[in-house]
Amino acid sequence: SWDSRHTVESKMLNAKKKSIKSLFLPYIQDVAFQSMVCRLMYPDLKVSSWLMMPDRAKKMKCSPGHDMLIESSGPMGNILPSLDETIHAIDDSIATLMNVDELVEIALTSEVTYPGGMKGE
Repeated sequence: SWDSRHTVESKMLNAKKKSIKSLFLPYIQDVAFQSMVCRLMYPDLKVSSWLMMPDRAKKMKCSPGHDMLIESSGPMGNILPSLDETIHAIDDSIATLMNVDELVEIALTSEVTYPGGMKGE
């Protein structure tokens, strides 16, 4: 998850701003691969890379009465909101779209390292 109260660089880059933190590295490597494929297929286009992440700084918008379980007289007791109600409530209020172009460049141009180094081969 993400917290939009911070910048991408302050949370995803290590202190020296030269490498991506391991927590976010798989996400950035995935986007970097997709970006590389698009650049190879469409060399005349500028490719911009974005991630949408759940945002801990945001609260989900819910209809009144759906922020808690709904009482039901049926055999199941408490029930959750329907799928349609849930889909309607989920929008950009709980996610943040982040530009990760700088991180993609770092991932594409930096050396690949493995946890624990090369020992044990």
